[in-house]
Amino acid sequence: MEINLTPDGEHYTVGKLTVPRVTHILKTLQLVRYPDDPAAMALGQATHLAVRYLLEERLDWKTLDEQVRPRVEAARKLIKQ
Repeated sequence: MEINLTPDGEHYTVGKLTVPRVTHILKTLQLVRYPDDPAAMALGQATHLAVRYLLEERLDWKTLDEQVRPRVEAARKLIKQ
């Protein structure tokens, strides 16, 4: 399954599905909290990468950090809907 960022940089296309980036959702809801916190950015990046691997069906669940796992499990539930 191919994942691409849209030209506006606010959404991804996954097959025929277009979904907003998490950052876009957080900005829209005014929930961006720690834009300059390196730890928060690293957690977000790890989560994004893990969800990408999940969508590409190549995620190794055994390698997930304990902070990343619940976020990826939540994404998996949303994807299955």
